[in-house]
Amino acid sequence: MDGQKTILVAEDEEDIRELLKSVLERSGYNVVLAEDGKKALVSVREKKPDLIILDLMLPFLSGWEVCVEIKRDPKLSQIPVIVLTATSLDQAKLAKVNADDYLAKPCSSQELTTRVAALLKKSSAAEKTKPDANPYGTNRLL
Repeated sequence: MDGQKTILVAEDEEDIRELLKSVLERSGYNVVLAEDGKKALVSVREKKPDLIILDLMLPFLSGWEVCVEIKRDPKLSQIPVIVLTATSLDQAKLAKVNADDYLAKPCSSQELTTRVAALLKKSSAAEKTKPDANPYGTNRLL
């Protein structure tokens, strides 16, 4: 594996989706796209991205519903989620779906990449401090 982080962008507006993809790819990330909530959930389960950027107003399944499903699944719940919204969002609503952060649309590319990098760093640090299920480590032959 080359160490390149994968980010899923779930956004129904094609222009915004492509803009987010462009900004993230220029920052060195691999980007997977989904244009609705159902496709987003399928992509999350198949690709296991390192981070998800999720528009709240998606067709078929809303971003709220997608986020709840992701955070409810023990295999996916550790994936950081940034929700995108065109409306103001209070911390109580954010906490209700267990999203890790949110960005108000429109946002600058610098704000986007800064938040993404911070969450990936936090997620990576949390992963490193997780206790190993094998008390002898993973590199043992026995």
